[in-house]
Amino acid sequence: MIQRMIMPCPSAGADRVVAEKLFSFLEERELSVFYDNNEQHRILAENIEDYLAPIYRSEASFVIVLLGREYPKRVWTRFESEQFKERFGDKAIISVWFSDVSPGIFDETTKYGGIKFDYSKQLDSEIKRIGELLCQKIVEYKESKQALQSTGRLK
Repeated sequence: MIQRMIMPCPSAGADRVVAEKLFSFLEERELSVFYDNNEQHRILAENIEDYLAPIYRSEASFVIVLLGREYPKRVWTRFESEQFKERFGDKAIISVWFSDVSPGIFDETTKYGGIKFDYSKQLDSEIKRIGELLCQKIVEYKESKQALQSTGRLK
């Protein structure tokens, strides 16, 4: 499994700004992040579902899902969530719930730990807070994977 994160491209404009800034934050810290908005040249002439499905299903260590107001309304986001929904039990999905979304919409995701993006706070400080949490998660993930490899319990 590639030690990277995938961040599906949000549907709405305000969510896209958050995604762009979060992507930049993580990339600046030299984390490998697949952000489909930046992969348009690779997707050209490809069957998009065939291209993206394996990435969502297993190739990324974590899938960061930005759950804004428009997420449940879009056809494409349904495709995305169908690809990664089985990975919730693998502790691979990190939900980011936007504070302007009513809590009951994403009931299935609330069974697992996630992060709340608070629109009432300054955008850059929220990006930094969330980005640092994600960085800490991936560092701990890598350390635990290395420990398992060194004991021979993971190949």
